Amino acid sequence: HSVEKDGRSVHLADMEYRILTLFIRYPNTFFTANELYQKIWGKESLGDVRTVQVHIHNLRSKIEPDPAKPVYLKNVWGQGLCLPSRTAARFKNRFDESADFLRKLKRSALFLDLLSK
Repeated sequence: HSVEKDGRSVHLADMEYRILTLFIRYPNTFFTANELYQKIWGKESLGDVRTVQVHIHNLRSKIEPDPAKPVYLKNVWGQGLCLPSRTAARFKNRFDESADFLRKLKRSALFLDLLSK
């Protein structure tokens, strides 16, 4: 999986890709770390959200112009993380251009489950 940043392709790990895809599918939707854990890993976090934080940190380091001051993947105190719709549309347009993205998305049981809700 990859995204384009500054004209070059940047590799995303599978979980980073799943997280970004979730935000693209649900722009302007806030997800807490516990909700992300449940949606991405498919089970309760039991309060251990460090895994989510690490993946968000890694994802930001790959997609944000300045990961220390995120402009794409926003964290709003008391609400959670959110990808603004304008940003989601930019990523989605790039993903939609790739038939590979659509093939993988259709095969993913996690996202098939999300689509049915």
